[in-house]
Amino acid sequence: GWLVAGLAVLGIGLGVFTPANNSMIMTAIPRRAAGTGGGLVNMTRALGTALGVALVTLALHITESSDLAIGLLLVGAVGMVLSVVAGRKHG
Repeated sequence: GWLVAGLAVLGIGLGVFTPANNSMIMTAIPRRAAGTGGGLVNMTRALGTALGVALVTLALHITESSDLAIGLLLVGAVGMVLSVVAGRKHG
């Protein structure tokens, strides 16, 4: 049950964050470089997806319990969110 709730929160978070993030990036890029900027946004998204799949696979492989793997991944995700928030405060 808690896994479904966690995945739902993650999905909602990504659904809210991704369009706003893409819009912010594309409006910051000069019009003459919009094609390059869009390509970089898509490449970054693909690399992030590949890295995410690799990290989940690694976490599931090195731990004996899927609960422990999910906990490790959750701690990592919270750490990333906190680093983004801290970066925004200083930027």
